[in-house]
Amino acid sequence: MIRAIIAEDEDSLRREISRKVMGISDVKVEYITNEGKDLLNAILEVKPELAILDIKLPEMTGLEVVKNIRDLLPNTEIIFITSYEEYIKDAVRLYAADYIIKPINYERLFNKKEI
Repeated sequence: MIRAIIAEDEDSLRREISRKVMGISDVKVEYITNEGKDLLNAILEVKPELAILDIKLPEMTGLEVVKNIRDLLPNTEIIFITSYEEYIKDAVRLYAADYIIKPINYERLFNKKEI
């Protein structure tokens, strides 16, 4: 079972992503949040195999969170979902598994569930 965390600041999109990811039989969503510092604490506690993150989050960006956890959790697969194309180089430097521009292509996202 793949343990996942989802972080998205837009309420309706967070619910949509969560609902679709929870529908995948071998993925268990352990935590859902809309805020960066909360995300950081959850990742450090849960130690998920998969994190699906927005870049722009209140308090701390998704990129800042990954910078803080990457050395501690090098095997956590990170998928960024964002409206901003300009952060892709930062995501690559952090060894992100994917960088999906909104609107979300769920077929592409679901192909990344196989860790």
